[in-house]
Amino acid sequence: MTIVLPKRLKTITETVTYVNEDGTTFTGTRPGNADQTITFDGTEYVDKTNSQLVHVKKDANGQLEINQDNHEPVTPTWTARVHLKR
Repeated sequence: MTIVLPKRLKTITETVTYVNEDGTTFTGTRPGNADQTITFDGTEYVDKTNSQLVHVKKDANGQLEINQDNHEPVTPTWTARVHLKR
């Protein structure tokens, strides 16, 4: 059994649009951080023999092995990296 660790990336770009309190078009200076990008790094483990997502645990030697005792649905672990333009 071989476990591979693919990485997934998802990037979301958010642009903040400013309007005046009364709803009219904002004519002031747009802040430099109005554009923001968030990149999510996803981590998931795949059993290379059948291409199925699996839960893993470390064995006595610190090596990853498939966790046969975990029957929960397998979902990636996402870590966010926020990039603010200044």
